[in-house]
Amino acid sequence: GMQCASCQYRLKNSSEDGCSGFDICWQKASGIDMEDLHKSLLVVDLFANTKKSMKSFLSEQKYTLSDLTANDFDLSEDGTPLDDSNKAKKKIVTGGAITKYQRQWYQVQTNRRSTGSGPDLHPQYIIRRNSLEREMKKWQYPLHFVDFETVAPV
Repeated sequence: GMQCASCQYRLKNSSEDGCSGFDICWQKASGIDMEDLHKSLLVVDLFANTKKSMKSFLSEQKYTLSDLTANDFDLSEDGTPLDDSNKAKKKIVTGGAITKYQRQWYQVQTNRRSTGSGPDLHPQYIIRRNSLEREMKKWQYPLHFVDFETVAPV
């Protein structure tokens, strides 16, 4: 469940040679073999996950991000809310912003498009070009970048 996200026995860089208590627990609970467990992001890694959604995913035996579909977030494959859902109406944000559920779906898609695993992971990020350009047009030049470590008083 949700307690797994902050499990003290989870190693950040567990390799296929070694495993953590977290790995053993998840392998036993999910039936995923250790090699696949090390290659996949788990549903506990999902951005802004809730107890309710976690319980739902686990009851449906959805343990990795690869197991999730757009329908799990009441979205179509392109990330737009499904019209036939009452929940979808709550998930619409104006002004070009994305909802929590769209952000989660983009995380799932990025995970699917990525190549490699562990330290050799090469994510293929989703860039919402129109939204990025619209936001950048609001910037006021010149831009100032301050390195606080450099300018901190001694």
